Amino acid sequence: MEADSPAVIIGAMIIAMLLGPIAGVSLALVDSNTKHLLKGLATLAVGAAGVVVTALAIGVIHNDLPLTAEMLARGHHQLALGAFLLTFTNIVAIQFSSSVVLWFTGFRGISHTRGLSLMTFLKTNSVSILILAVLAVVLTNSMHETMGRKMYESTTKYALQQECLGSEGCYLADVRFSEGTGKNAVISDVVRGPNPPNPERIAAVESKMPAHPKGRPIELRVRYVPTTTITRDGVLYEGDETPHAAP
Repeated sequence: MEADSPAVIIGAMIIAMLLGPIAGVSLALVDSNTKHLLKGLATLAVGAAGVVVTALAIGVIHNDLPLTAEMLARGHHQLALGAFLLTFTNIVAIQFSSSVVLWFTGFRGISHTRGLSLMTFLKTNSVSILILAVLAVVLTNSMHETMGRKMYESTTKYALQQECLGSEGCYLADVRFSEGTGKNAVISDVVRGPNPPNPERIAAVESKMPAHPKGRPIELRVRYVPTTTITRDGVLYEGDETPHAAP
């Protein structure tokens, strides 16, 4: 977990400790054993609750241990919801894939004389298949939204950097994106340089920004930090008095 890896963080939180109950559910579905299925689901639910309670207790007892960015991020409600969705997806996917492997290898219980038929297998795993289908749609839509947002942010940063390169001594220190409280999507950047950008220049740069993924109007906000660049020969850019540095 100290590697700050999202996959390791989410996997270590719950998945690794529940492989036994998940395998039990898979076996019960393949064997069409309702009693063992209910027992496996109950064990899975109790195990998940136990993992959460144990993690909470460890966090309270060892609250002095340093936390990585990924650990801290899971406390945010949106990321926590995404982690829960990913955990649930992993559990269902592991269960279904285990059932498929067991069915293909001809697993059968003592009371069965041959392996389950394909239709029986699909029937017993219909809930898992339905859940996976719904999750596939949800996660695909989420992936498209995430990719669109990342492309928008990357393109916007590149455009701002190019505009800044056109002004002598300008340096783009930071760019942040927020949805804002009104109808506008806000782009906040921090610019360092010898001359502040004027409102006309900001408006011109704002008009060149790529379209927002959701079609919202864009508002560019620039925080200017005056800087002086000095070399052994003296101060650079001191002869430029015109406030036209681009954000």
